[in-house]
Amino acid sequence: MNKSLRLFLIFLVLAPLNCVFGQLLPRNNFSDEIAGSDTAELIFTPEFYTDSHLLAGAEITDPFHPSGFFTRAVQLWKTDVRIGMIFSLNEQIKTFFAIRGQDSPETNDINLYEAGVKINHWWGSLLFGQKRIQAGNNSIYLNDAFDRSYWDNGLIYDFIFRGADAEIKINNNSELKMYLGSDLTASFVGGADFVIEIFQGWKTKASGLYVARDPQYNGFGWQTGIESEESYKNFFGCQVISYKIFDQEPRPIKEMTLFAEARIMPDEKFNFGAAALFRKLMVEKLPDRNEFRTSADIRYKISDYFVPGLQLEMFDVAGYNEVHIGAFLQLNYFKGVRIVPRIRYIYTEIGPGIAFFGFETNIVLGKQE
Repeated sequence: MNKSLRLFLIFLVLAPLNCVFGQLLPRNNFSDEIAGSDTAELIFTPEFYTDSHLLAGAEITDPFHPSGFFTRAVQLWKTDVRIGMIFSLNEQIKTFFAIRGQDSPETNDINLYEAGVKINHWWGSLLFGQKRIQAGNNSIYLNDAFDRSYWDNGLIYDFIFRGADAEIKINNNSELKMYLGSDLTASFVGGADFVIEIFQGWKTKASGLYVARDPQYNGFGWQTGIESEESYKNFFGCQVISYKIFDQEPRPIKEMTLFAEARIMPDEKFNFGAAALFRKLMVEKLPDRNEFRTSADIRYKISDYFVPGLQLEMFDVAGYNEVHIGAFLQLNYFKGVRIVPRIRYIYTEIGPGIAFFGFETNIVLGKQE
């Protein structure tokens, strides 16, 4: 049994204790002398949370020619299990701790994911410890399919951050976040996000981050970008512009990313979506590497539990083209638990087509700090 699966089973045992702990742990009352003070009552309320995903399936090369059928099938699996706990102290001080287990053909490990202390003030909050910070990660399309390489990735920046995080509420419609610390390699990281709600339902965030050693390109430089999100009853939109520059010797690296997504919900049943992602990698004295991905899908809500859909995707990565045609069915057991069977046929520019079939399980319970 792999590590991530064991971690997932442990959560299934521990999660029901969330409600039990809330009843068993006492409220600590101090003496009558300090009973009237603001610190008279300390309440430690543990809360469990998880954000866990499982993929199981197979890819079959040239499925329309059954000779040697089973020898051309490749098993696919992937798990990403995150389990955490939050202790609250009168809603002013919170401590949190989370571990993350990942398993796939490329990785099998369990690591500390997040751990720290958050102190809430009237003007905002302070956070000390280790936490994941992301910008440009609010797309429905990019976070929808767990088997995609860009799933759960921030288009502007994405780090496991260690240090201090200050969130300042400027007014009801805007806030400023500042980061000062390091990444997992102990390299300096510093930056800020400014978020403003232009109108109700329309938010824009500007981000800028300096890193002494980027984990992807192993260089130092800036990661900047602007993202916008529009969320209304019948429409959802998301746009990201990102620019990164790293002074890596002997060839500096620049990366530009443009992304746009729109979803229209004309009624309570139909959901139409389209998205486009363009990324250009520029390395001095080397040819530019372009990546272009487009997607269109339609979903129909039969009930709260059954949502089938069709999807068309076209990929052009460094001149290599693929077309993906697929169907899926969202099975919503209850709030926070979803199973998604998927099938796809992949037309490749070189070589025979590929059929994919499998299912994803998503369990999101509780709220991360």
